[in-house]
Amino acid sequence: MRRIRPQRAQEEADRRATQLARGAMKLHDIERGPGIPKDGQGVIFEKFGRVSGGGSKPGTGLGLYIARSITEAHGGTLAVSSAPGRGATFTVTLPA
Repeated sequence: MRRIRPQRAQEEADRRATQLARGAMKLHDIERGPGIPKDGQGVIFEKFGRVSGGGSKPGTGLGLYIARSITEAHGGTLAVSSAPGRGATFTVTLPA
């Protein structure tokens, strides 16, 4: 049996947490990848949603769909802010 090891991400990322009023939290994942075009930012949260382009990576298109579903089940939100060539910032906001 062949053992498969996950590849490390080539781009760097910063993760930050901010405590909001009344115990709510805001989490930021700031990635320095290829970025996501404006018209693809809604698609990436859909089931099997993928954006093609020069920086596309293999995957099923389920990761962000599952992340948003879990976040919303806890009463929170998951959003992205991005532009091609400028990376992406994913923000999770969770209530107390």
